[in-house]
Amino acid sequence: MQAALPEFEEAIAELERRARDFLTGPGRVRCLKAFSLDPEAFRFLVDKTLKRSDARSLLGLFVRIVDEEHATVSRRLRERPAPTGPTVCPECEIGGGLHSIDCSQANGRAA
Repeated sequence: MQAALPEFEEAIAELERRARDFLTGPGRVRCLKAFSLDPEAFRFLVDKTLKRSDARSLLGLFVRIVDEEHATVSRRLRERPAPTGPTVCPECEIGGGLHSIDCSQANGRAA
């Protein structure tokens, strides 16, 4: 069996605890590969699975979700827009893209 990364073990620890079982076999190998390709997408799917308290086989559900959704989630996370500038104007200290009427940043005016 492939040696797992400590970060991988940490990511699946809560799943294994709730399932009262260990992720083993081919499912573990596929999950480890998915984790190595995109840890952020993998952790997103761990969280999604943990919200499914009605699952009879939590680890089986998780492996299926990773198999079916990891590539899509990974792509969507890569395609999300980058944050744009500060959320609060440094001059008038108003957020949400709004400005006070006398702020030089209002309507694109620079001081």
